[in-house]
Amino acid sequence: MAKKRYFTYEPRQRKILKEDRWIAVLRQEEMCSLDEIATEIAFRSTAGKSEVEGLLLAFLEQIKYHLVGGDGVKINGLGTFYPRVIGRAVDNVEDASLKNCVKNITAGFRPESQLRNAVREAGVRRFGLTDNINDKEEDE
Repeated sequence: MAKKRYFTYEPRQRKILKEDRWIAVLRQEEMCSLDEIATEIAFRSTAGKSEVEGLLLAFLEQIKYHLVGGDGVKINGLGTFYPRVIGRAVDNVEDASLKNCVKNITAGFRPESQLRNAVREAGVRRFGLTDNINDKEEDE
């Protein structure tokens, strides 16, 4: 059986409404690169790593092309990428200019329910301890 994967978190102190509070912060164990993803996909398919990497790069370029053109991009099983404006409200239409209303333009992402549920159902453990939250399987 494959080793169960799970998230780890650690408590961190934050000032919230001028009071010290503690929150759980997920730890990012490592960053996976496009090169690593290409290697893993090549291992599971008949395509070579360089072919997979080329396809992934072309895939990313096409997503960027459509986002820059104002289109959303829906990838079945993954989710939807979309252009996103982060803005602020103004009191009257005369003040509703690009300068006054738009703080940032970025790309947004809405995961499909299968992806969102897989992440939601993963086990969570406190970093350095063995207490479990939402751990569906028993340790082996």
